[in-house]
Amino acid sequence: TAAPTAAPSAAPTAAPSADISGKVIEFIGLDGEDAANIASAKAWRDERGITLNSKYIGTGDEIFAALTAGQQFDIAISFNPYVNRYATAGLIQPLDTSRLTNWADMFDGLKNSKFLNPDGKPWGAPIAWGDGPVVYNPAKVAAGEVPKSIADLYDPKWAKRLTMSNDPAWIFFLTARMLGYNNAPFLTKDELAKVAERAADFVDKQVVSFAATYADATDLLVRGEVDLSLLGWEAMLNFAKEKGGTLDFGFLKEGKGGWSDSFCIPKNVEDVDAAYAYTDAIISPQINADVAIALVSGAVNKKSVALIPKESNIYDYANVESPQDGVFDDYLAPETTDDPNIATRAEWADAWGKITA
Repeated sequence: TAAPTAAPSAAPTAAPSADISGKVIEFIGLDGEDAANIASAKAWRDERGITLNSKYIGTGDEIFAALTAGQQFDIAISFNPYVNRYATAGLIQPLDTSRLTNWADMFDGLKNSKFLNPDGKPWGAPIAWGDGPVVYNPAKVAAGEVPKSIADLYDPKWAKRLTMSNDPAWIFFLTARMLGYNNAPFLTKDELAKVAERAADFVDKQVVSFAATYADATDLLVRGEVDLSLLGWEAMLNFAKEKGGTLDFGFLKEGKGGWSDSFCIPKNVEDVDAAYAYTDAIISPQINADVAIALVSGAVNKKSVALIPKESNIYDYANVESPQDGVFDDYLAPETTDDPNIATRAEWADAWGKITA
């Protein structure tokens, strides 16, 4: 998509000193990423009498729609493929990093990444990062049965054992790579038709139901209604423990689904001081370490890593020490294209609509 054209943020200022006592912070994003149940973050909020109101969603498109409709939030989560899309649409404002006392300690591969800085300035503050595994119930998936490729999951033995999100992006991307279309997500219309045909068979024969959120997918796995979820996040292992279940995860060779989720400040933010203050708190060493532990994610603050127990430090920080290709690749089809042969995201959505009609 085109680079955002919004005017840069106001001249740098000192870290916010405004009294934010008693404020209400309106949040939209994934369950858990608001740090609502993290003790150190709760202590920070309680000390200031801050109330956190959160609206939980399952996809970036839901956030996009809410912001486009004018719903007012102080902080909105942006998944890495969406930062440029939100910025270009004028839904968020550039980040004034001088208002974040912990910004200097952020991993360079995150704060200076392409996805965060589409026009040379950051449009959000990463709060967690990781990859996109498949998550499964080890009581129902034998060690030798754990899939290594999306092709494995097309096997008839996986019939009516799977859940996934009601979204074409990941299944189309993985299926395209399986079919040898390594240009994905920039598929030609003919390639998209072939991918959609295979995916239609997958949804019909392999999928029990769609999961709206990671929490929903976890519930399906713990209840034994499905054996594996393509909608995967290591944090689901923690969600399952809270429900008395045990889950495990693995990766598909066609893509690890590298992700980084960021706190972004909407254009129509109600309390910008509270938004910056809470963002700075979430990326501070101890709270960010606690966020990483709770979400089974990677920390974004270099000082946080030493505060995370060894058993929770499962990520390779070489991925974020410097900006690099292949870590946080965009798997979404282009919104628009100058090449009439390349399928747009709207055409992906249309193909998916026919599958799920």
